[in-house]
Amino acid sequence: MDSGLYNAASSTDAQQKLASFWSTVNEEINSVQDFKNQDLPLARIKKIMKMDEDVKMISAEAPVLFAKAAEIFINELSLRAWIHTEDNKRRTLQRNDIGMAVAKYDQFDFLIDIVPRDELKPQQKRQDAPNEMRTPTTDQVQYYFQLSNNAATSGNTMVAQNNGTGPQHAQ
Repeated sequence: MDSGLYNAASSTDAQQKLASFWSTVNEEINSVQDFKNQDLPLARIKKIMKMDEDVKMISAEAPVLFAKAAEIFINELSLRAWIHTEDNKRRTLQRNDIGMAVAKYDQFDFLIDIVPRDELKPQQKRQDAPNEMRTPTTDQVQYYFQLSNNAATSGNTMVAQNNGTGPQHAQ
């Protein structure tokens, strides 16, 4: 199967899942008979709830509702982040995908301070491709001009390499 066709099909699949997410969740909640079996540990949720000094007692239903709400929240955020992952033609969910989902949808605005959106970092130059040309940075260009001015005044010819290793004397 063509990888481009596969990515387009799976992206469509993820977007279809997102479109039907809340109707599926609603059906699932209405069909649940046993609320005690949750994917998230109820004892841990109860412990977190007790961390608040104002909470004195917790009913048996409260941790169950929190567990279900947290599960739904995690599923929706993961699905929205996964759509961003597929849009970038990747198969691994990354931190910046979650950050983009938080930044893109207003319902996650409360997470902006918790999940900051990282700025794009420049990619590292590959070690196995030494012959590739790269654009010098502003600091490197400035350094080159300083060297050429100093060389002109001192009579020595200096050459700065673009790879950032510094000047080399021309022979």
